[in-house]
Amino acid sequence: MVLLFAADAQGRQVVDGTSVALRAEGGTLSAPGGQTHRGLVRLTLTAGPESGPGRIVAHLGTITATVPFTVVLPGGPTRLAGAPPDSADLVQRVRNALHPQGEGRWAAANGRYRAFLDA
Repeated sequence: MVLLFAADAQGRQVVDGTSVALRAEGGTLSAPGGQTHRGLVRLTLTAGPESGPGRIVAHLGTITATVPFTVVLPGGPTRLAGAPPDSADLVQRVRNALHPQGEGRWAAANGRYRAFLDA
């Protein structure tokens, strides 16, 4: 399950019905986005047919947040070649800076909104 929390710059949840567009690489989401309810959008992520890296990209207004994930299928590799993504490097590559908020939780903000992504 993918759970996205969207909040304004003061940390208050956005208005119910705020549209959030989402897409996945390396998997399929149950919908291309959703509308917030109590600040949350819930979707299901289904793994792709191959083991390897993937990511979920969320768009809320002018904010874009990206969260990486890894698909490991039965009989597939137990570890991907190369180093795991460096969160500092990821933050630099995302147009609207992502900030780690804890294990598997990220935040991005512009002058109007703050969005949280749990993966």
